[in-house]
Amino acid sequence: MFKDCCSEGFPKDSSIFVALTVSMVVFHSSIFYFDFKAFINATWSNFKRFKLSLVLTAIVVTVVFGLLNFVIVLFRLLDEVFFFGYRKTKIEKPVFIISNPRSGTTYLHRLMTLDDDRFVYFLLYQTLGNSILFNKLINFVGKIDKRIGRPMRKFFDWTDSVFFKGWKNIHPMGWNQSEEDEAPFAFSFSSPAIGMVFPYLKTYDWVNFPDKCCPDKARKLMGFYKNSVQRFMYCEGNGKTFLSKNVLSTGRIKLLLEFFPDACIIYPVRHPYQAIPSFISMFTKPWKALYQFIPEDSYEYRQWADLAIKYYQYFYQVSKEIPEAQFYTVSYDELISNAGNVIHQIYYHFGLEMNPNFKNRLIEKTQRSRSYKSKHNYSMKLYGLSKQKVFEQLKPVFEKYDFKP
Repeated sequence: MFKDCCSEGFPKDSSIFVALTVSMVVFHSSIFYFDFKAFINATWSNFKRFKLSLVLTAIVVTVVFGLLNFVIVLFRLLDEVFFFGYRKTKIEKPVFIISNPRSGTTYLHRLMTLDDDRFVYFLLYQTLGNSILFNKLINFVGKIDKRIGRPMRKFFDWTDSVFFKGWKNIHPMGWNQSEEDEAPFAFSFSSPAIGMVFPYLKTYDWVNFPDKCCPDKARKLMGFYKNSVQRFMYCEGNGKTFLSKNVLSTGRIKLLLEFFPDACIIYPVRHPYQAIPSFISMFTKPWKALYQFIPEDSYEYRQWADLAIKYYQYFYQVSKEIPEAQFYTVSYDELISNAGNVIHQIYYHFGLEMNPNFKNRLIEKTQRSRSYKSKHNYSMKLYGLSKQKVFEQLKPVFEKYDFKP
């Protein structure tokens, strides 16, 4: 379990002191980052409305996030003591799949993860406990669990069916499934995802676009994220390429390219009339249980539509600045109808060789997926949205991707 730690040499008292001193110097960036202003704005937006569900949710989130952050920081500080060499880990030519939510990013990402000889990617539990020591402990416990018949694995498989049942037909989830790396941002209260439990987005809209935030604050946030990826790659990378999928990274895409200048960006794009209401439905799913008093055609629901529209607009502008060799656009319709061909095109564009093992996996997976049909139909009218107004706001996007208005 501590083989890697020992190979680096177990630190003596003086080196422990130095490591902890260095850790405290960078405590507010690479070790720990938290947007207290966003936290205060979000919690206050719930408290001031004096509704029991809003207040209780704010209290629960505060307690849970507080405990999780405490545990994560503790593990990350221990990483600095036992695995300080991770800071030398280089992240070369990472691949980021970024788009508006509900544009086929999960499907594309999970197809590409089949190429596990090339790519390494976050599993859900790894995004929640982003620490080298945490990962090594989980791997150690997993080996013991395997020898005794996998009782813990069976337990967590059961919790998957309980906690993530409602997401099955929207965004299949599980502790041991590949997942987007939004948790470091969410736990830092620097993510639009916090709007899933704090419904009044207008009170902290600026967290949606870190690119437009003050440079010093934005760089601290991205320094924290890059450090998290370094820890993951040190523990799991083994000479492979980091593959990320994140539907909320549009607002931080310039920062990603600043911190990962050789990154490859894949942009699946879907017709706004389909993607926008689906986006709203997904990110307001907790509201159905927590905040039934908020009507679906309300301003609060349309805040998500507004964010989706801004994401389309922003990506349209930023994509012009990304070198062609580092950027590739994928049609959602083509991805759904002929995923295998889309993957081949992506590999060709970025100069990646497709090994026979991956080819066979890809053929098998795409053949099984061809019969899939979504069980959800999303209506613009349900949320009080006008197709004409969306078209007027996104006319350049409609023209560029040949979407019919």
